[in-house]
Amino acid sequence: MRWTDVVALLAAPCAVVALAPLLSAAHWALDLLACFVVQAGVALAAAALFFALGRNWVRACLTAAFAGLAALTAAPDWLPEHDSPQLGGSDQQLVFAAVNLLADNDQEPQRVLAVLREAAAEVVWFSEYTPDWQRFLQAELVELPHRIERPDLGSFGAALYSRYPLEEGAMVPGGHSWSPFGRAVLRSPYGLIGLLGVHPPPPLPNPRGVAERDDGLAAIAPLLDGLPARRVVLGDFNATPWNDAFVRMRRDAGLARGSTAWWLPSWPDPMPALLRTPIDHVLTGGAITVTAAALGPSIGSDHRPLIATVRVDG
Repeated sequence: MRWTDVVALLAAPCAVVALAPLLSAAHWALDLLACFVVQAGVALAAAALFFALGRNWVRACLTAAFAGLAALTAAPDWLPEHDSPQLGGSDQQLVFAAVNLLADNDQEPQRVLAVLREAAAEVVWFSEYTPDWQRFLQAELVELPHRIERPDLGSFGAALYSRYPLEEGAMVPGGHSWSPFGRAVLRSPYGLIGLLGVHPPPPLPNPRGVAERDDGLAAIAPLLDGLPARRVVLGDFNATPWNDAFVRMRRDAGLARGSTAWWLPSWPDPMPALLRTPIDHVLTGGAITVTAAALGPSIGSDHRPLIATVRVDG
């Protein structure tokens, strides 16, 4: 077997992944494959280059076409939106953080404090918030005194910490009684902002597992009803921007791209960035815009923390 045949065999599964976002509504397995469209696109582009160097033009063109298909799926989220408000239009900014702590994280907890304090985070949503994490963070994060929380020994404890008062704050079922979302109205220096912290179940590789994740995402839009028009939804969504249920959730909830306008592969840490996927997000609705977003350093969790600067307009 020639080396070009080996590359072709390796590229074939990547071509399936490149198609997966277009067909993800048809089958749960395709929806899971859609999470890796960026990695597939990079691998297909490399294969096209190898074929071109070997003057195998048919295979080069075919793999390049599939690489282009993968790029068409991911790249639009990273391009500027023509109707977006101009950056710098307001100096009214807040810093949000989405942090999956990992329930059995036995690393130095001071890392979490260092990340949040360096970023000057003003609102933080914690996923996998256990009683141990509760005792530590309640004592240490005195600069974030306003809180709603529901610790749990498993993976579905959660908490919302804020520098500013939280009105109507409550933990509510996020599509399932055992996966709470945090819902509140933030009384910020720039007016009222609706908040929803989320952590849908992970999409286990079977029909029921993916359906449970999708039910959690579908619960987001109804939970935004009654909140101020300016709103922020943040957390571990357990979905990439290319999963069908995530796309439908954003459409139904009327949410902008938020932090998904950047390539921020947050899970699984400590894998290299190219092998990770973006499943932690900060999304916005109304006259409020994410102007910057970045991943923090490793905190001993299987997620990198996500920090986003949000500009409040109007």
